[in-house]
Amino acid sequence: MNTAFVSCLRCPFCGGDFQVKVFAAGDRGVEEGLLVCFGCGRPAPIIAGVPRIFPSYLNGAIVARFPDFFRRYDVRIPQSEPADRVERLNKAIFDAFGYNITAPPSVLRRVSGRLPPRENLYEYEDRGVFNDNVAPADDAFFSGKVGLDVGCNMGRHVYGAHKRRAVMIGLEPSFAVDRAQTLLGHLEGVQLVQGSIFEFPFKRDLVDFALCFGVLHHTPDARRGFDIIAASVKPGGVFFTMLYGLDEMPLVYRLSHMRTLRALTTRIPLSATRKVCEGLAFVMKYGVCGPLSAIARVPGLGGAAERFPFLHQGREPVVAISRSFFDRLGPPVTTFHTRAEIEGWYREAGFIDVRVSRRTVSAWRGHGVRAG
Repeated sequence: MNTAFVSCLRCPFCGGDFQVKVFAAGDRGVEEGLLVCFGCGRPAPIIAGVPRIFPSYLNGAIVARFPDFFRRYDVRIPQSEPADRVERLNKAIFDAFGYNITAPPSVLRRVSGRLPPRENLYEYEDRGVFNDNVAPADDAFFSGKVGLDVGCNMGRHVYGAHKRRAVMIGLEPSFAVDRAQTLLGHLEGVQLVQGSIFEFPFKRDLVDFALCFGVLHHTPDARRGFDIIAASVKPGGVFFTMLYGLDEMPLVYRLSHMRTLRALTTRIPLSATRKVCEGLAFVMKYGVCGPLSAIARVPGLGGAAERFPFLHQGREPVVAISRSFFDRLGPPVTTFHTRAEIEGWYREAGFIDVRVSRRTVSAWRGHGVRAG
């Protein structure tokens, strides 16, 4: 972490500024250290170059994952159990999204191999997914701007915006942030933070644009999360979103959410849900996408096969496909939103030039300009 980056942060618990204590530094700045709030004195560790700013009921996961850091520097951070329903739900969401990162390798993982390297992990660029999410903005929009990707996961959209010459901040609650740091931490103009939307660690009016794709519908309060992120966008800046919808969506997409099956998978252990997702992934790759890919090469039949919205998944490893299923079946919260609802969020948050449209065959993409 570059020490200058601390000026972008604020304590989510009292609103105060942070000071940095450096324990170990490298070419990219602080590798290990501590953020300490000037206002309330609350500490937050910097581990592997990533600030980890969490409420106390999630701090135990940080201590459990990095015990050597806390022993080496004799650092103590506040820890507690979730105090109410919202905190319990937030922790369950954190556990679900972190499970695929921290859980022991499954039989499928051992048989099919590890996730692909960076150049394949970001292959989505070749499929135009980034451009589709931010349409109608073009590549020139991002050049020279400062952006924030909330819920950046392994950093695919951070990479996409940085490739278009933006300076990027990524916020991710799960330990996928460590995978993103491994892949992107060497890039000049990229800074990752582990933290929560609802304990938002950034100052207001901070960035020229914000991205939040596929995240808000997995939170206890999507509208509140929207407003929190919106406040980080400068006047004249743009907020891009992607949220699940059901209305006006194709039947095959609505069925892909498997809402009936979710009634089971959200009530069984995460390890069992992963087995369900791996089985579905195997069927998808070899029972659906494999035959359709073969049909797509037959003259006269290819067009019909290519219209199957998830055909591209047949080119991905079974492990990657299983993670896509887990995103639908694992999180304890999944909500669906209408076009009118999302348009209302933008306008009530003070955005103009609001557009909400269908993103290919799945979900709503939205963007708006924050009024000055």
